[in-house]
Amino acid sequence: NSDLRRQLEQDEIDIELLQQLLAAANAEGIALDSATLEFTYRKNLERNADTFASQPTLTGLQSLNRAATAIAMVPFRVNLWKVQNLLYRFIQLFNSDHPKASSWCTGDRSRWDSCLRELGEKLAVKV
Repeated sequence: NSDLRRQLEQDEIDIELLQQLLAAANAEGIALDSATLEFTYRKNLERNADTFASQPTLTGLQSLNRAATAIAMVPFRVNLWKVQNLLYRFIQLFNSDHPKASSWCTGDRSRWDSCLRELGEKLAVKV
């Protein structure tokens, strides 16, 4: 549990190590502290989402996207309400004529669109 918790609180979650830790816990019949693990992972995602929302960059979006990869792997439900809402509000602004939107996307818009779609799928947010 402590190794899983440490992994889920990392800014850059090592997905391969997380898979190994989950498999080992399952194989050894270790009962997971789902409440603590969910809280730790949720706070990590929320921190990533807050950072991205306050200073939107493609790098920040990619970091949030990588962090969200573990959602499908963990054997517990993650409360994504705050992260979903932040992403939805960003998508609405990003797809508008708002002046900020054009300043965020200084490079290839297709990379932003692709990353937003992928993250939207992971978070169950329509892009």
